[in-house]
Amino acid sequence: TFASITKRGIEVLGKQMWWVLFLSVGVNLSFIFVLANYSYDATSQDLAQTTLTTKNYIFHICHDILGTEAGVAYFAYLIYSYTPVALRPSEAEE
Repeated sequence: TFASITKRGIEVLGKQMWWVLFLSVGVNLSFIFVLANYSYDATSQDLAQTTLTTKNYIFHICHDILGTEAGVAYFAYLIYSYTPVALRPSEAEE
C-alpha cells in the first residue's frame, strides 16, 4: 500500500513526493542500521542482555521523529498546500 500511495502521490503531487519516501523509508532505515550497533550494553554483566543503552533510546526516538513523523508531516503539508487542477487559474485568465 505504501508503494501505491507513493506512486499515486508522485503522479498528483509531483517530485516533492520523493521527500516523503526519503523521510519515511530512507531515514528510518538508516536509524535502524544504527540501532543494530547500539542495542545492548556490551559492558553490562546482564547475561540476558535486557539493559538497553542510552544511545539506543536516543536513536529510537530519532527514528520515530525524524523518519516516520517527518514523512507524515511533510505529506500532510503537501496535501494541505495542493490545489486541484480544476481550481487552478488557467493560463488564458492570467
